[in-house]
Amino acid sequence: RRFHFNDGAVCEIADNDLVDQWLTHLGAHSAEHRIFQLERRWRYALAALVLTIAGSWGFIRYGVPATADYAARVLPRSVDLAIGKGGLEAMDRFLFEPTQLSMAQQAKLHTQFAAMARDMNTLHASCEFSVPGCPQNSTTGVSIDAHNAQRTTHNGEVQLRLELRRGGAVGPNAFALPSGIIVMTDELVELAEHPEEIESVLAHEAGHIVHRHSLRMLLQSSASALLMFTLLGDVSSASALAASVPTVLVQAKHSRDFEREADAYSFEWLDRKEIPRRRFGDLLKRIEKEHGGADGNEGGVMSYFSSHPQTDERSQL
Repeated sequence: RRFHFNDGAVCEIADNDLVDQWLTHLGAHSAEHRIFQLERRWRYALAALVLTIAGSWGFIRYGVPATADYAARVLPRSVDLAIGKGGLEAMDRFLFEPTQLSMAQQAKLHTQFAAMARDMNTLHASCEFSVPGCPQNSTTGVSIDAHNAQRTTHNGEVQLRLELRRGGAVGPNAFALPSGIIVMTDELVELAEHPEEIESVLAHEAGHIVHRHSLRMLLQSSASALLMFTLLGDVSSASALAASVPTVLVQAKHSRDFEREADAYSFEWLDRKEIPRRRFGDLLKRIEKEHGGADGNEGGVMSYFSSHPQTDERSQL
C-alpha cells in the first residue's frame, strides 16, 4: 500500500489490513475504497443494481410524463402553432396526398365541423361542458386538469381547424395536432354511413386537442426536445418536435388515460346533441371489419385502431 506526500516522498506498507484498520480509525477512507468495499459485499452491490433499475423505470414511467406535462403547461401558444404547422407539412410530405373528395363533400364536412367548433366553444365558455378549469361535470364525472388545457385565444375559444387528406398507407384515420388541427382521411369519410359517425370521430379528436394529448405525447416521445424545453425554455426545439409528428402520431398509441378522456369528451358531446353513442362504435367496428383490428394491419393498411387502441369501454358500444 503506497502513500504519496506533497514533497514527493512515498511510504510503502506491506500490511494492507493494518492500513485499513488505521484509516478506519481515523475516518480517512477514500471514495475509491468505499466503492471497493461495496463491490466486495455482493448483497449491497445487488441492492444498488436493483435500486438503479427501479429508479430508471420510475423515471421513465412517472418522471417523463410529469416533465412533459410541466413543459406543456409553460409552452406559449406560438409553440403549439409552430408544431401544428410544421407537423402538418411533414405529414403532407411523407404520408398524405391531396384529398380526392368532391368539392360538395368537402364543403359539407367543413360546414359540419364549423358548426361543431362554434357550439363547442359556446359550451366551453359557459362551463356547460367538460373543459379545463370548469368544475367536475355531472354527466361524465370526469375532472379536468386545467394545467393541461389546450391554449385558447384571447376570447377563450379553442381554435379548431379541419384538414382533409387522402390517407394512403395510413388508411381510414384521423389525427389531432397540438395547434388545434384535426386531419381526417378520405378513407375514413368513405367508410362512414351516417354524418353522425363522422361527428363522433371529430368530437373524439377535439377531446384530444382540449386535453393537449398530442403535445404531451410528442414531448414524452422526444426526450431531447423535452429536456431543452424543460431546462432552457428553448422554443426553437419546436422544429424537432414538428419533424417527429408523423412518426409519433402514426406509430405511437395514446395512453388509455388519454383515450378515456377523449372518449368522455366525445360521449358528452354526443349526449348533448342527442346522437346515439353507438355511432362511434359502429364506425370503429366497420373499420375493424374492413381493415383489421387493433392488434395488426391487414393488407398493409393502418387503420384508426393503430393509433387509437380499442379499449374495453369501446368494445361494449
